[in-house]
Amino acid sequence: MVTNGTTTSVRLSGVEKSFGSSKILHDITLDFRAGEVHALIGENGAGKSSVGKIIGGYYSADRGEVEISGTPLDQSTPRRALQLGVAMIHRELQLVPQLSVAENVFLGLEANVAGLLNGSDNKRFAVLEERCRFGLDPRRKAEDLSIADRQKVEIMRAIARDARIIIMDEPTSSLTADEAERLHRVIADLRAQGRTIIYVTHFLDHVLAACDRVTIMRDGRVVRTGDIAGETKQSLVEAMLGKSAEVAYPDLPARPDASAAPRIAMSGVSTHAGIRDINIAIRPGEVVGLVGSVGSGRSEVARALFGADKTLTGTITPDGEDLPKLTPKEAVRRGIAFIPEDRRKQGLNSVQRTRPNMSLPHLGQISRFGFLDMGEERRRTKAMIEHFGISPPASMAKWPIIQAATSKRCCCPNGPMASRASSSSTSPAAESISVPAAVSTISSSNSHRPAQPCC
Repeated sequence: MVTNGTTTSVRLSGVEKSFGSSKILHDITLDFRAGEVHALIGENGAGKSSVGKIIGGYYSADRGEVEISGTPLDQSTPRRALQLGVAMIHRELQLVPQLSVAENVFLGLEANVAGLLNGSDNKRFAVLEERCRFGLDPRRKAEDLSIADRQKVEIMRAIARDARIIIMDEPTSSLTADEAERLHRVIADLRAQGRTIIYVTHFLDHVLAACDRVTIMRDGRVVRTGDIAGETKQSLVEAMLGKSAEVAYPDLPARPDASAAPRIAMSGVSTHAGIRDINIAIRPGEVVGLVGSVGSGRSEVARALFGADKTLTGTITPDGEDLPKLTPKEAVRRGIAFIPEDRRKQGLNSVQRTRPNMSLPHLGQISRFGFLDMGEERRRTKAMIEHFGISPPASMAKWPIIQAATSKRCCCPNGPMASRASSSSTSPAAESISVPAAVSTISSSNSHRPAQPCC
């Protein structure tokens, strides 16, 4: 399919998509060209990941047409999309926990002779590793990997399929700056081979550095598409939000009083998870960042502050009271909340809907004589959905419909004055959450880049 002298590898015409009464895509018309890196950006809930899933065959369009290299995507299944040359790197990691790294990478592509595995996948993996240089052990089980390493496996799996069109949904969210740079070199090689890279990301620096064109989305609609030349962070942010960057990201308030008594402190804390002799004091109104490489113990410190990991030595002191043994139940009672790194496994009940997930830690506050006050639960849930901008804005939305980037918002507490302990390697900037003066926040990140606006 050739348009204006360029080869169009993917075309969407009038695509619309709804989940129940919530319409998430409105009249999407887009072209993606061969030999280009095309960014899809927008706020959480803008619809960019949904566009990728429709191209990848994971969602079916309610209306409109999808063409892959001139062939209609007549069956909305990942297998059919792969047959047409489309592979997808998922933000919600899709690995088989009990299989090894190499087995996950080549799942469905196993080397065999007459249907019998011939054991050459490790050699194939070595060739792929030489290309990506992620340093993964092909024999290690996926369930033993960190979130960042699982994301690397997803990237390698897509590249191993030799697809002509690769959709990358937040591929660098758990990578260090050096690993992201290596991935961008791999992307440049793929582009030079004439492949199409559809790059969904929150990192605007990556968009400006690695992409040829950009499509900006807002509220399920395309705002504009154009060449990356001439774009800046400010122009991208203003197009995404529909208002000036100064309004969207005002200056931070003055630093809190350094002489104030800590809201919570750790003294000489060690846990069975591997952290040793941790000393931290967090004062009211502070946003404290934990920065380090993967495996340095950032997440483990946050888990200890919430009582999720057993304390071996030392004390945790919320509001001046020493607690040698803090439990999650006691932490919630004291207004401490925790957004875990792996929200799907550790922070949410995937078989429940939005409202039960948000109210579960606070049933005691919305129950009388052992009976749940449904009206109060609905009122609180509605207020939190509006406050955090959860999409779709339905308290009984099924969990698979909720955007992955929105999942951390559903982990947030109902009480607006609760302290928030956030361990999310997917968020480079703690100021993405509004912090009242009485609230202390701790956020961990493996990013060594300066904080930047994120969607």
